[in-house]
Formats: sequence, structure tokens, C-alpha cells
Amino acid sequence: IKLAVGLLFLLIALPGVFGAVCGINLTSGCVISSDTVLDNNRTFTLSKHISLSPNVKLDCNGSTLSGFNKDSGIRLNINNTVKNCTFEKFKIGINASWQVDSTPCYVSGRFITSSINSLITNNTFRNNENGIVFQGSDMCYDQQNSSFIGNAFLNNRKEGIVFENAVRNTLSGNIFSNNSVGNTSFA
Repeated sequence: IKLAVGLLFLLIALPGVFGAVCGINLTSGCVISSDTVLDNNRTFTLSKHISLSPNVKLDCNGSTLSGFNKDSGIRLNINNTVKNCTFEKFKIGINASWQVDSTPCYVSGRFITSSINSLITNNTFRNNENGIVFQGSDMCYDQQNSSFIGNAFLNNRKEGIVFENAVRNTLSGNIFSNNSVGNTSFA
């Protein structure tokens, strides 16, 4: 009986801890765990970021992810593609800052996740605090080998893209306009 109660608790508690699985109707805090193409030209208003599982592609198909000037629109993982999205009114449109996880860099007794080998293409980032933040840990340059192609960064309150402890990333064909602090920053 104790085992059955314990399993029942896990079934009830875990979706809240890890977020519900997203479908084509994105909800705050959900996890996209398989390749997803959204219905075209919809607006999804989110109070909490969407997470991508490793090796997942998200095609927004012209849809907009809109926030409340806090949190992120999407949190990247390893080997993700995000395309054809508009991100507006977030603290960070796409966030690839390091976090405690299980891949691949070990620092001070903790594993640090990374957002390597991702493709961010044909997106618009407007009226956010920062469009994209790729921030690795101080101990390992773990935000690497990603490509940012054909994106527009418009009217963000700070930078279009922030790179910190991030190496070997490619920028090509991006448009930067009226970002208050700067277009890109590298640290």
C-alpha cells in the first residue's frame, strides 16, 4: 500500500514539477518534448517560459509568443531549432543561460546544462528586455556551436543578443534596429 501511495503521489506531483507536455496550444510552463509546428498566426500569452527538450524543433509558423515583461519566452536545451516565431514583452525572448541540470559540464559538484548546436532562424524579437541571452557558466564555455540566421531584433530595452562565456556561435543575416543598450554584447 505504501508503494502504491508513493507511485500515486509521483504521478500527481511530477507534472507540476517538470511542466505539462505542450501540444500545439502552448500553455505557460509547458515542455515541448517532440518536434512541433504551431497553427499559423496565433498569439500565445505566457506567464512562465516554455522549455524545449533536447533535439526538438519548434516551428511557430508565424505565431507570436507574448509575455508580461518578466520570465523568458523559451528556455533552450541541446540541439534545438526555433524558427518563424515572434517574441514580444518578455524579460528574455529565448534564454540559454546555464542552469543546474544533468548535461554536460561538471562545475563545483554540479552538472551545468548547455545550449549547444542550436539553430535560431527567421524569428522576430521585439519589445523585450533582451532578445536572446546565451550565457555560459564561468567555468566552462558551454553555450557554443549555435547559429542565429535571419532574425530581427527590434526595439528591445537592452541588447538584441547577449553572449557571455559563449563561443563558436554564428550570426548571419540578422537585423538589429532600435535596441536601447546595444545590438549584441560579448563578454
